Amino acid sequence: SADPQALADELQALGWWALRFTPRVALQEPAQAVLLEVSASERLFGGRRPLIIQLLGAGRPLAHVRVARAPSALLALARLQVAPAAGRDPDRLPLHTLADARPHLATLERIGCQCWGDLRALPRGGVVRRFGAPLLDALDRAYGLKPEVFPWLVLPEVFDMPLELQARVEAAPALLFAARRLLAQLRVWLQARQRGVLAFELRWQMDARRDTASEGALVVRTAAATLDMAHLQRLLAENLERVTLPAPVLYLRLRTVETAALSGATTSLLPDEQRKGDDLLQLLERLAARLGPEQVLRSVARADHRPEHMQAWLPATGGAMAGGATTRPAAGRSAGPPTRTGALAAAASASAGGRRGRASGNEGRGDSNRNTIGDSDSDSDSDGNGNAEKAKAKTATAGGGRTQRAPARSAPSGLSDALYPTWLLDTPLKLAVRRDCPLYQGPLTLLAGPQRIEAAWWGVMALRDYFLAHSAQAGLLWIYRERLTARGIDGD
Repeated sequence: SADPQALADELQALGWWALRFTPRVALQEPAQAVLLEVSASERLFGGRRPLIIQLLGAGRPLAHVRVARAPSALLALARLQVAPAAGRDPDRLPLHTLADARPHLATLERIGCQCWGDLRALPRGGVVRRFGAPLLDALDRAYGLKPEVFPWLVLPEVFDMPLELQARVEAAPALLFAARRLLAQLRVWLQARQRGVLAFELRWQMDARRDTASEGALVVRTAAATLDMAHLQRLLAENLERVTLPAPVLYLRLRTVETAALSGATTSLLPDEQRKGDDLLQLLERLAARLGPEQVLRSVARADHRPEHMQAWLPATGGAMAGGATTRPAAGRSAGPPTRTGALAAAASASAGGRRGRASGNEGRGDSNRNTIGDSDSDSDSDGNGNAEKAKAKTATAGGGRTQRAPARSAPSGLSDALYPTWLLDTPLKLAVRRDCPLYQGPLTLLAGPQRIEAAWWGVMALRDYFLAHSAQAGLLWIYRERLTARGIDGD
């Protein structure tokens, strides 16, 4: 009453698993048995008895484990479900245990043949004329008088396993129940090849009678090669939750897209740490599967002096995290994830005396921390218009509804990496300048700078002087002046 396809799949999975003990494994589908030729490999496991103990203790669904010199005799013992006794005479085995004798059982019983010994006692010439040469050849192979040739099992290079569903499935999450069976076979295949999966594809075929697409698929990826089917099952469940099936599903197919060799585990004299919860990488993969890869990002430093290009934001589960992937440029001027513009976004563009400034930052920030690649030159020399010296010597504060001059002081030259803003605006805001003092919600006080940046000569060159400024209303701001043109805010 068992499903024949399920039995065949289970037999194949059992054969793949048996390859860890010997490279010579043969499937006997009519007998529902797996043959292992272990004469050359049993010594690697400490002998025949330790090998049998490992077979029985591996947790696989094994009904019987039998040992014999001839494969046909071994299959006969398996069919009888009896253990081979020491010195057991194969002549006493019943004829129905010999596969080639089954078509002739009625005739053999009429002439008094009940066991192998009775058939072997008959004249060989008469047996060949009456029943054909294959019966006699099978008897010789069963006694080990002739060699027996089997098609040894060979693992496919790519795991590609179909599965016919027992009933139509109309909800995508319900496909997970059938996919578990395919994942179990995938694990056996990976263990036999000593590899881990990096990406696999689950494809389903729907009812063709509906006026919709007949196929669908999704690809599940991991950042590191893994054999953890429980983790893959959770990732698959998260992806299936976002799938809508336009028609009932009839067939499933699981195929590996990318695999990698697994490195051997090293042992230690010290006890392993008791780890609780999910691995960080597995947690990131689950979050990316649930929220979408574009919602779980990581920062990657880039070799560029321009603040808006110092880092790129990539999916947290991308290949670079696993090692070896290259980064891609960040889109636009954003130095981080989508930012809040706050009050700065409402700042009005203005000009005074033909001087313009630009702003890109947020208000109310104190200390900030940002890692950069390389150091830009800090230069307090004046630019072509002599504006740098004026910016260093003057500050301004707001009060009484008018602009007042504060006591002149020099701003520290050069910006430490610790003074870089935590994020930038997508587009800098232009600042008004009055009497050589930049304005944003009132006059700005220069605290540090300038830091001169000259970069991107291969494209649109950036010529800027950066300053750390303070606003009585907005807090700390990062402003910059475009050389020969303007001064502006670039962050906080």
